[in-house]
Amino acid sequence: MRLLALWYLLDRCWRWLVLRRFFAKPKPAAPDDWPSIDLIQPLTHGVFDLATTLEQRLKLRYSGQLNHYWVVDRADQATFAVCSALQKNNPNHAITILQIEPDWGRLASKLGKMRAALAQAKADVVWFVDDDITLPPDGLRQAIPYLLQPQVGAIFGLACYTNWQNLPSALMSNFVNANALPSYVGVAALTEPYTITGHQFALQRSVFEQIGGFEAMDGRIDDDHELARRVQAHGLRNLQTPLIYSVDNYFANLKAYGLQMERWFTIPRVLMLPELNQRDRLVTGLTSAAQPIPPLLAIASLPKAKLRPWLMACLAAQLSLHAWQMRRYCQQATPWWAWPLSILGTLLDPLLMLWGLLGDDTIVWRGERMRLRHLAAAQWLSKEQNDD
Repeated sequence: MRLLALWYLLDRCWRWLVLRRFFAKPKPAAPDDWPSIDLIQPLTHGVFDLATTLEQRLKLRYSGQLNHYWVVDRADQATFAVCSALQKNNPNHAITILQIEPDWGRLASKLGKMRAALAQAKADVVWFVDDDITLPPDGLRQAIPYLLQPQVGAIFGLACYTNWQNLPSALMSNFVNANALPSYVGVAALTEPYTITGHQFALQRSVFEQIGGFEAMDGRIDDDHELARRVQAHGLRNLQTPLIYSVDNYFANLKAYGLQMERWFTIPRVLMLPELNQRDRLVTGLTSAAQPIPPLLAIASLPKAKLRPWLMACLAAQLSLHAWQMRRYCQQATPWWAWPLSILGTLLDPLLMLWGLLGDDTIVWRGERMRLRHLAAAQWLSKEQNDD
């Protein structure tokens, strides 16, 4: 157990060094001519403040042409009213509101909404962003130079969760904030990123069309993973950038939090891991192997008091890494009462990961229970009876 504790402490030190190195890299030069951007935004009515989020996007500072595409379900009159009011009050912005019918289930899918905008968008860059994402004011100018580098196919950033309204939301914010930066940056330090974080990502339109865009993705929920595969299949790179954006993700209860965790680990296991080459599988395993050590130490220290200092050292190392990266890079305030959740998450989150990684292939998504299937590089969904 002591060796495991040392392994965990070394792993935390390695992640600290990797983060420092990643954010210290020289930034690419700004282009002489800034490309035009179509900011494609599939919108769904939620508990977060959509009006504030969209107003923030209208304040994004960019040196080229920026076009906003807001795609709304035809039945979602509340969201349409928010968009219409903002469009009326901001006549100097290029805003297009699209209302579409459902393509699956009660509401249009995210993929269906993005496709609807793409049918009209014509700018040099297509930039996709979820409706609960807040980009920093200079986020577009910060990230575009990375996209224009040679052999770059797609760019994406790093998430910082900001919803602390209740315990389930705080647990999720703590989980992402403690793990996103060191995990994604750690993988990028050892191999070319093999997936795209679907919160927000961008491609040059010429590249997007060259790789086939969202063609032949009907029936899939892993469009971000598949797009990343298409980028690599054309000899291009998925590039992790230092752009940090905020996510306002609310969970009404612990069940919703647990189902989200289950989806996050079941979908990659079933739909992404089978497509990885041997090197990427090895990197994934190596960068994840230390996560279960704190709960193992906690269990082992119950009958063996001499292991408790090692457990305390591991928890202190994780809490220090978490606090340091939040202050240094995310620049977001964590409520004082939420910091103990970092310790709780260090002990419990690996068990939730194992639940998703070792469980069956079913998830609950958009209120329906589904079974995921992987068939020779094609993923399909089969609905099961919703027993919730």
